[in-house]
Amino acid sequence: MRVSTRRNLGSFKGNELSIEEKWYRLTRLQSLIKLNMDNQPDKEFIPYLERLNCFWFIMTTQCCSGHSGVPNRKAFPLIDFRSALSMEDTIDKIIRPFEDLQYPPWMSIQLHTEGGRLRFVLWLDKDKWKDQIEQLIEICEKVEGRSK
Repeated sequence: MRVSTRRNLGSFKGNELSIEEKWYRLTRLQSLIKLNMDNQPDKEFIPYLERLNCFWFIMTTQCCSGHSGVPNRKAFPLIDFRSALSMEDTIDKIIRPFEDLQYPPWMSIQLHTEGGRLRFVLWLDKDKWKDQIEQLIEICEKVEGRSK
């Protein structure tokens, strides 16, 4: 199947991630990383983004490892993603399992009114964000049926 990349982010609407939107976002992310642009993801996050974006039902949309360019300003690590699962399934299968884990992140669900796109945001612990992302990857492996 050939997917057109001549779209812009504003052309993707709705709560669930589509194949076309995932393709668009992956292509854009790979270009940012390859070109080493200023607005590329934090280098510490790139290996985690690659692993997370391999799951058919998830696409990361933003991340930060907690660096703030502003003195005396706190910045928290975060990762947001869009899901191809329904909102209910995303909450039940991906978000709720964090409640039973050792380092649960603080989570929010946001609806971007300009595009009508739902995204899930995990606000991570400054010292444990790598462990929390590993936990997210393990949860996604279970959802996909790849768990050990």
